[in-house]
Order: sequence, then structure tokens, then C-alpha cells
Amino acid sequence: MNPVTPVTLASLASEGMTGEWNTHIENWARHLRAAGQPDTTIALRTYHLKRCARELQLDLVDVTLEDLETWIGNPDWKPATKRSYR
Repeated sequence: MNPVTPVTLASLASEGMTGEWNTHIENWARHLRAAGQPDTTIALRTYHLKRCARELQLDLVDVTLEDLETWIGNPDWKPATKRSYR
């Protein structure tokens, strides 16, 4: 059995995103690649953003600081998960 990799998770997280999230996330990923970030780092960071986009169900321009704080403050998340998303 093959383990699920962050790259696979990142592609799955794209489903259900609204607006222009994907365009901006891909542009940022290109920037990270140009800066020499490892593929694993890029995959994890883009997964985090895509998950946020999918769960917020808001267009990027409509997301507020309060929306992000509420999302990251999810009481079901363990402390390590919250640290990963900061």
C-alpha cells in the first residue's frame, strides 16, 4: 500500500474552491519554486491554502482577518495542526 503524499493531498484540496484562489495559489507556488523551496514544502503550503479556500467557501477578496482567525481557531484541531497552519 502506498502512503498518501502531500502532492496528492494538494491536488485533492482544489475541489470546491471558489473564485480566483487557484490562480493566486499557483502563482505563489511558482514564486516558492523560484526561491528554491523544496517540493514538499510547496505541496504542504499550497495544500493548506487550498483547504482554507475550500472550507471558507468565500471568494479570496471577501476573506477577512476574522474569517481566518475563526478558521484557524477550529476547536477540533490539535495544537500541532494549528501551528502548521499559522
